[in-house]
Amino acid sequence: PSTPGTGQRLVVPLSDPSRPGTLKVRIIQGSVTVRGGDGRDVVINSSGSRRERNRPDGRDRGRNDGLRRLEQPFGVEVEEENNVVTVSTSPQDDGQLVIEVPRRMNLQVSAVNGGGVAVEGVEGDIEANNVNGSVTLNDVAGSVVAHSVNGEVRATLLRVGTSPMAFTSLNGGVDV
Repeated sequence: PSTPGTGQRLVVPLSDPSRPGTLKVRIIQGSVTVRGGDGRDVVINSSGSRRERNRPDGRDRGRNDGLRRLEQPFGVEVEEENNVVTVSTSPQDDGQLVIEVPRRMNLQVSAVNGGGVAVEGVEGDIEANNVNGSVTLNDVAGSVVAHSVNGEVRATLLRVGTSPMAFTSLNGGVDV
């Protein structure tokens, strides 16, 4: 189970906002939404909590002996170097990331469990992967590689790039 955490908002300026940047997002639990906008910074909004795990002896943490575990808020680790913004969370974090980026931005976004990967209004080289959830791309332009293992892939393209593109799903539909 997870308990609600408070949201965080981080503003990350690019080293050189005059040229396109790259956003790399890697999360284990949760969902990611990336939206293109007219700003020059990357704005990360996170909400969620740290997941509670059962003890190795099989007993649940919800014991009746007066002790209880205080959950930590959903944590996001962010680095920026040479216009590359890297966003990650620890494996026990479970939440939602909503990230606003400049409209011209290259993306490498991946999630494993707990939710979808969504991208809208972004132009650039886009790589979106999800193991146990969907990948949805709306009004994107550029070269796209989108893959889901257990979920559908849906894409609406405004313009296509010159590089090869791929849209695949092992256990789900593909609609481009």
